[in-house]
Amino acid sequence: MPKWTVLGVGVVAVLALAACNPDSTPAASGASSPASPSGSPSAEPTVAVPADAGKALLEAAGRLGKQPFKLKFSALGQEATGSIDLTGKTSEIDTLLQNGATINVRQLGTDQYVQVTGDTAGALHATAGKWMHVDSRSLPAGNPLRPDHNQAASAAGLLKGASGVRRAGPGDYSGKVDLSHGGATQLPASLAGKFKAVPFTAEVDAQGRLTSLIFDMNSVLSGAGELNTAYYDYGVPVTVTRPAAGEIVPMPEAFKKAIGLG
Repeated sequence: MPKWTVLGVGVVAVLALAACNPDSTPAASGASSPASPSGSPSAEPTVAVPADAGKALLEAAGRLGKQPFKLKFSALGQEATGSIDLTGKTSEIDTLLQNGATINVRQLGTDQYVQVTGDTAGALHATAGKWMHVDSRSLPAGNPLRPDHNQAASAAGLLKGASGVRRAGPGDYSGKVDLSHGGATQLPASLAGKFKAVPFTAEVDAQGRLTSLIFDMNSVLSGAGELNTAYYDYGVPVTVTRPAAGEIVPMPEAFKKAIGLG
C-alpha cells in the first residue's frame, strides 16, 4: 500500500500516517489546532528560564521524561489522545483515522499491544478486533515501539538538532528541526530533503514544561497542514489495563511491515 510515514515524531505518527495514501487529497492547511484539553498541569514552582532559547526549549522537552502526562495529537486528518508515563514505561494512545477506523496502542513495560478496527485493519494486515502483541525487546534498536525510544512522547529527541531557535515572548519559541531521521522512516525521495528543515513553534509553561509543539508540514507538502501536539495534566498517574488473554494474538509480521516496523 502506498504510504509515507514520519516515524521521527513517534508511534502516533507511525500509525496515523502509515494509513495515508500520498496521492489522496491532503487535509486543509487551515485546519484548526487541537482544542485546549480540560484539566491543568499539577501545581509546581516556577523555574528559572535559561537565557539561551535553544537550551530553554531542550530543558522543557526533557521534562517529559520526569512526570506522567497526557497528550493530544492531530495531523493529516488523524487525531490521537494519550496518557504516558515514560519512567514507568506505561502508556495508552488511541488514534482516530479519517475513515473512522481506530488504532489503539497500550504499553506495559516491554509488552506492546496494538488494536486496529474498521477498514484499516485489512489494509494494514492487522488481526481485526484483537490486541496484537509484541515484546519490544525483540525490535531493532531505534524502533519507535521500543520503550527506550519512545519518540511519541520524548520531544527532546526531535528538538536536539533544532536550528535558529528564537524566543518570541515568555514561553513562546520557534525554529526549524530535522524530521528526516528515524529508525524506520520511509519517505519518497522527492520529499526527503524537505524534512531536513521543518518550521516549528512551541509553548512552555511557567514550570518550564512543554505544553505545545507544532510542526508546519506545509513546508514539506502543500496543503498538508500542521502536525500538532498538546501536552497537559503533568503529574497525573497513568493506569493502563492489560488486554484479556483471550483478546491477545501475536503481532503479524505483515502488519509490522505495513506500518514500517518490520
